[in-house]
Amino acid sequence: MGMFDTIYAELICPFCGRQYRHTPLSWEQAKRECEERKEGELKYAQPPDNPWDELFRHTQAMRARADGYPVREGKYEQEDILAWIEQLDSPENIERWRTRKELGLAEIQTKAFDSILEMYFVGDPVPAHRGHYFIEEGFTCQGCREKNEREYVKVWIEIEDRRIKAVLTHNPETGQPEREPPLPAKEFVGDEAAMTSFKDWQAKQKKDPGFVAALNELEPGYQISRLRIQHGMTQAQLAEMVGVQEATIARLESGSHIPSLSLLRRIAEALGSRIELRFLPGDAKRTKQ
Repeated sequence: MGMFDTIYAELICPFCGRQYRHTPLSWEQAKRECEERKEGELKYAQPPDNPWDELFRHTQAMRARADGYPVREGKYEQEDILAWIEQLDSPENIERWRTRKELGLAEIQTKAFDSILEMYFVGDPVPAHRGHYFIEEGFTCQGCREKNEREYVKVWIEIEDRRIKAVLTHNPETGQPEREPPLPAKEFVGDEAAMTSFKDWQAKQKKDPGFVAALNELEPGYQISRLRIQHGMTQAQLAEMVGVQEATIARLESGSHIPSLSLLRRIAEALGSRIELRFLPGDAKRTKQ
């Protein structure tokens, strides 16, 4: 199975009544975000003369094409990239950014499609078997969280002929809404299953050195996957740019592969980011011989 994909859907929480509807940004907020995005792209548009110049250019070309902007290959590539960056804070692009279709919708994660960190909306085709069936998942309701209630609400993703037909908030068999348990069954985790908030459980777990160590091991992979998606890149594209197999990127993002510093440096360059390396004092005292 792949990592989690996200389905965005309009719905109303059956417990707190919060409405998840497409909610565009204000013009001022969208304009500010687009200006910050343009400033960041300009920073990497003309990097100093080094072996990574071509890598920077190809990365920005991918982001431009993900935006729907035509970028030609070859000698016109840099010219088209600069033209794309120039229009990032144009009124037309600000309006497009302001009205992105995922804004304000409920975010439902699933592994059912066996893809990796993709975005889906109601009506989209999905890599699933033909037929008519339901996939049971859950989402975190902000409205329930604000009321200090259990925030995990079950939903049923209706699939028909390899498309997402609808997202239901009531069990199609019983017609009743259901909560998604915040933790595994009580017989496995004891009284912790009665906690009403994942944050409470997480705060307690972070006192466990073993849990913190495992969390820290996964964090670099999460950072890479988030940056890759923000840049509109697939794992295959990133792998090609840094000179590794796609499976290496998949293992790295899932936390099952420990990369070399040189690979991390190439990934950082491809994603227009930097690596921060620090030496921290250890807890154990050194013993003099």
